[in-house]
Amino acid sequence: MQVEDAADVDWEEIADTIGCVIPCYVQMHYHWLKVGKVPLWQSMSFCEIIDFLYSSVLPQFEELLRHSQIESGETESRDLHQVQIESGETESRDDRREHFLLSEIFENEDD
Repeated sequence: MQVEDAADVDWEEIADTIGCVIPCYVQMHYHWLKVGKVPLWQSMSFCEIIDFLYSSVLPQFEELLRHSQIESGETESRDLHQVQIESGETESRDDRREHFLLSEIFENEDD
């Protein structure tokens, strides 16, 4: 997806990729991230904002997720487990969820 400005973004395509969210919701959370997490975002291009979010903000969220998983007793070793299939063979299966609500990922600023 080549975009120069947030107005050029196909928010419907992104919402479909995320799953079970409407485009307005995705756009609202992008704006919240941009304003709340990106210093000097007014002077940055859309691509620079996305690069900053990816390189600086995403690792922070991943670290928060790891800490919350550790506190709740989940470990990465439990993500892969053995599953019996009908033929009696075992196969390794990744047990990660594919769809998330953005509210499950991002903090609510109003809290």
